[in-house]
Amino acid sequence: IMVALADAHAETPIIGAHLAKTRDLALAVLARERERGWQLLAHPARLAVQTIDALCLALLRQAPLATRLGAMPNIMEQAQPLYRQAARDALAEADPEDAEWQALLAHLDNDAERVVSLLAAMLGKRDQWLRPLGRADPVALRAALEATLRSEIEGELESLRQAFPVALAGPLAEVASYASRNLASDPARAMIAAALQRCADTGGIPTGGAETHDDWRALAGWVLRAKGPRFRQGISAGQGLPAAGKGAGAAERKARKLQMTALLSQMSACPGLADALHVARQLPPVAYDDASWEMVAALLAILPRVAAQLLVTFAREGAVDFAQTALAALAALGESDAPTDLLLRLDMRIEHLLLDEFQDTSQTQYDLLARLTAGWSQGDGRTLFVVGDPMQSIYGFREAEVRLFLDAQTRRRIGDIPVEFVDLTSNFRSQANLVTWVNGVFAQVLAPRHDPWRGAVAFAKSTAEQHPHPEIIPTLEVLRTHEDEAQRVTQLALAALAAGARDVAILVRARSHLQAILPALRKAAIPFAAVELDSLGARQATLDLVSLTHALTQPADRLAWLSVLRAPWCGLTLPDLFAVAQGRGAGLPWALAKRDEDAAISVDGRARLARVAGVLERSLEARGRAPLVERARGAWLALGGPACCDEPIDLVATELFFKLLAEYEYAGDVRDWQAFRAALDESRAAPESDAVAPVKVMTLHRAKGLEFDTVILPGLARTSARTEPKLLR
Repeated sequence: IMVALADAHAETPIIGAHLAKTRDLALAVLARERERGWQLLAHPARLAVQTIDALCLALLRQAPLATRLGAMPNIMEQAQPLYRQAARDALAEADPEDAEWQALLAHLDNDAERVVSLLAAMLGKRDQWLRPLGRADPVALRAALEATLRSEIEGELESLRQAFPVALAGPLAEVASYASRNLASDPARAMIAAALQRCADTGGIPTGGAETHDDWRALAGWVLRAKGPRFRQGISAGQGLPAAGKGAGAAERKARKLQMTALLSQMSACPGLADALHVARQLPPVAYDDASWEMVAALLAILPRVAAQLLVTFAREGAVDFAQTALAALAALGESDAPTDLLLRLDMRIEHLLLDEFQDTSQTQYDLLARLTAGWSQGDGRTLFVVGDPMQSIYGFREAEVRLFLDAQTRRRIGDIPVEFVDLTSNFRSQANLVTWVNGVFAQVLAPRHDPWRGAVAFAKSTAEQHPHPEIIPTLEVLRTHEDEAQRVTQLALAALAAGARDVAILVRARSHLQAILPALRKAAIPFAAVELDSLGARQATLDLVSLTHALTQPADRLAWLSVLRAPWCGLTLPDLFAVAQGRGAGLPWALAKRDEDAAISVDGRARLARVAGVLERSLEARGRAPLVERARGAWLALGGPACCDEPIDLVATELFFKLLAEYEYAGDVRDWQAFRAALDESRAAPESDAVAPVKVMTLHRAKGLEFDTVILPGLARTSARTEPKLLR
């Protein structure tokens, strides 16, 4: 926005119809700016462009009493340690005779640590379940959930019934009845025989009622392969169609075989039919069994208690996470029919709302948007404008709900606000060959139609505004091994750079997919920037800082202080390190104090120890008088830590280390060292010189919204790592 305004103000020449339209809009804004005296070029903050999280924080600052947070707490991006602490405290305070806790522990084999981990994971997503479950009556909730489940299952089955070709139902009924008679004599096949006969009795396919769920499942299993949405090539004797063979009935057996093969071929030609049948056989039962509901009921009682314990933990630590800021902001606004003073004041101030990336909006964020616009009415001059592309929704793991976009598109409403849908199809970024290839391929990859509740998005074709590049055509290559793939990626990157590409992006779904690619790039001497891929906890400069910090908090830890003496800022040789380790005393202070008394230490080693001793002794003496982060940073700087960094990214990593250490420090120490190390492993460092390297290596999520001359997507055949199932979904 600011670039467009600045270019319009400077009358920078433009080329292209879409840029001309942008220029006209920018000139209109500048004219309005002069009229109103906004001075946007000098004060861009007046545009009030901010994230939803920043908006929530602003609301909290305006209503400290309504949010019940008091003074503004610290915001923790990585709050997992607090989730674990709250879960652990809730478990420790639970009554040993509590039936709900007993049921949960029994369900998880009395593994207390697993209980804590799973509850901590649920706390991280409490904005999804806390409000609907916090005050739910278990009996009423079970009835409501089962009614909803039955309705959804019936909807899926009715959609499948409507999608099934009518012309194939009659022939299918004949073959199903024939197969049923062949299977009826086998007790092990009695259930599928009965289901196939019921299908035959209803004209070949079951009705759409929930009571026919088992019949649909049997039919789907009969015509589909065991894995995936693909039709069988034929039906064997085990499914009721024996080989023709010879003797009595051979002609009919052959005819039924040929008839079923033809039916399978015709069904496979129906778009979406295999997928719909596959969904039908994966649908859950229409009602909970008592054992499952006992577990759900236990969680209904436990989860609100654990969430309440988390508030106690937040208050004790003076910190909250982003989920809590969103929940507190909603509470501060009140309900649409019972607004607070804050919501009424905002209702008078906010006249225009623009929300970008609407397809990645969570339910809580959507509720916040609906709350802010609850008092708007048609014709009052206020506007709501949202932008999004459901095909670009890739943040489901962060609670994004593409269903909200699809629902708004269908109902033409967001909250209580009627909206007009405008479909933008022009692609100004990509050359025409790429757009044509995507239109042809992804129409077969994405769903044939929108399905909001399953998050299925139909493909929408785009129109290329850039001319085709005759020499550049998208390719899909299949390689035998990961090493072959890495070699091919290297070749493609070199070829793109030789052809004049200004930047090349190598995008992966997971960091583990780069194990063979990064060494191949280094071997080919291709300069690249690994954008937010390096774990802080895996870099040597950070590991040395970890040892230094632990030695300052636990001077008796031999491994920590030996690592400090071996690090580049001291660099003791192994013989000298062994001599120090053999000393009779314990801990780093003793080793530093007695350095001149040990004849086994070389002259060079004593000189190195003397230099380090002057720094570390001052840091140890400051314990209890200065924050740990200041002691660690001061010692690192005095030891020459920056000069020991091999790469520029290490300097960025150390700054992130100290920032994280400040978050985890408590009373001059690190309360949960294991959690601190886990946070280091989860944090990523991005080099400051990303723009210099022509090749960028990053995850698909990190690349969203960026633009490159050449894009390479390796590892498409790899699957994501499995994670432990959630307690409640």
